[in-house]
Amino acid sequence: MKAMLSVNYLSLNCKYSNVDYQHFPNISLEQVRGLSLPHYGKLEDNDRFNWSRLFPSIERLIVSINSKSQIKLLIYQFKNMISGFFYIDPHHIHTNKQIRITHQWLEKHLDRSREKNTKNFIYQINNQFLFSLSLWISENDEVSDNSHVHKYEFIFS
Repeated sequence: MKAMLSVNYLSLNCKYSNVDYQHFPNISLEQVRGLSLPHYGKLEDNDRFNWSRLFPSIERLIVSINSKSQIKLLIYQFKNMISGFFYIDPHHIHTNKQIRITHQWLEKHLDRSREKNTKNFIYQINNQFLFSLSLWISENDEVSDNSHVHKYEFIFS
């Protein structure tokens, strides 16, 4: 897409349930580094579209979610991600569904997505009203001890 060389951030404000590779033949928007998917949480955990095929260089992601498995899927797909903001839109979730994330869960899924030990990340979980997760991943994978890792967890009842 030579006509969009200057675009480095996109917000896709559409339904994603019918997205298929046929809609994007031979398109790869490598110049896009930031992506917002505000309606992604409307999916019912059956998104089979590989977003990283269309956006292979995403570093910053802002996305609505409805489950922990959507966070895991997006972490696996966007291997270049250095910051992510995952949140629940009140219109996309059943009120009785809660998401619980731990440091170990994040570490496990970052390790798998990066295919190496990723101990250098910071996160903030907010459960005050609705769930949100802010995640920052260091680009330098040579952090050797956990003294550089900080986590902030805000949980309100």
